[in-house]
Amino acid sequence: MELLHGLEFQAAAANYAGALFELAVEQDSVEALGDQLHQLESLLATSEQLRMFLDTPMIGAKERWEFFQKVFGNWGSDLLMGLLNVLAHRNRCALLGYIVQQFEVHCDRHAGRVHADLVSARELGEEQLDRLEQILQRYVQKKQVILHPRTDQSLLGGFIVRIGDLQIDASVARGLESWCDGLITRGEYEIQR
Repeated sequence: MELLHGLEFQAAAANYAGALFELAVEQDSVEALGDQLHQLESLLATSEQLRMFLDTPMIGAKERWEFFQKVFGNWGSDLLMGLLNVLAHRNRCALLGYIVQQFEVHCDRHAGRVHADLVSARELGEEQLDRLEQILQRYVQKKQVILHPRTDQSLLGGFIVRIGDLQIDASVARGLESWCDGLITRGEYEIQR
């Protein structure tokens, strides 16, 4: 049941984020709104009291909206305040974190950015990372590839890159596995002859 709840949250957040992104594009304020959403997300991440306040069902829509006006009214754009108003009055404040994530997805897509998880046997230098980003940009035909590197010594050498559903496995472990598979296949062929 919790998985369904999470999926419902994500679907609702995707709808809010999509509508918000379209309005931001129309008003040429995608970057400014993205910055405001990041500030809001940081505040939510660091304030347990704020999260509890927003998640408490006994606090009414009016009180939440008044709180948003006091805290964010001085620096929040009309789009941000409109979002907070809708979320407060529809008792959907728990969606804020999901909405920020989905808004970032829209921003990345709009800007031609993709995120790539990079797993390597050892830490790669800046030059190597820059070169790999350039190669991946050409390969996936995007303006920008943002690498998220980490190390895993079980790879022995090389790397694995994941971009969405695409996986590029250039690890020594995979190479050895392929080599062993080839030897087995050749051995079976020789035995059958």
